[in-house]
Amino acid sequence: MAELGTAFDPAAIYFYRGLAYGKKGEYDRAIADFNQAIQLNPKFAAAFYNRGNVYSDKGEYDRAIADFNQAIQLHPKYAIAFNNRGNAYDKKGEYDRAIADFNQAIQLNPKLAEAFYNRGNAYELKGDKVKAIESYRQALALAQTPQVKEFAQRRLKELEAN
Repeated sequence: MAELGTAFDPAAIYFYRGLAYGKKGEYDRAIADFNQAIQLNPKFAAAFYNRGNVYSDKGEYDRAIADFNQAIQLHPKYAIAFNNRGNAYDKKGEYDRAIADFNQAIQLNPKLAEAFYNRGNAYELKGDKVKAIESYRQALALAQTPQVKEFAQRRLKELEAN
C-alpha cells in the first residue's frame, strides 16, 4: 500500500473496528480494540470517548466516567463527551453532577438537543418539574432526529398533564 502513496493509521484501524464491534453489541471486543487504539495513540480523544460509551452500555459507569474525563481533558470542548458523562452520572443517581455536565454540553453546543432532553430527564428525576418541562421544550425546539422529538413530546405531555 505504501508504494501507492496511501498510508494508514493503525490506531484508526482499531478505532473503527471497535466502533463496529460496539454497534454489534460485542462490547469486550470493542473495548479491546479501543485499548489498542489508545495504546498506539494516547491522545486519541475519540477512542476514550467511544470506549466510555461502551462501558456505559455495559453499565460500568465509573469506568465510563473515567474515559469521558480523559476525552474531555484531551479535547476540552468535546460537547458530546460532557453529555455522555452526564448520562453516566444520571445512571448513578448523581443528578446534580449530571445537570452540570449537560449545562456544559449546552454551553459548548447550544443546538445539542440531546443535552437539553437529558437535562430535562435529570431535573425530572430530581423532582424539579418546572425545569424539566423547560428543558424538554428546548429539546423539542432543537430536535434534529425523530427519536429526540418523540421522547421530548412524550415527557412533556406526561408532565404537563400532571
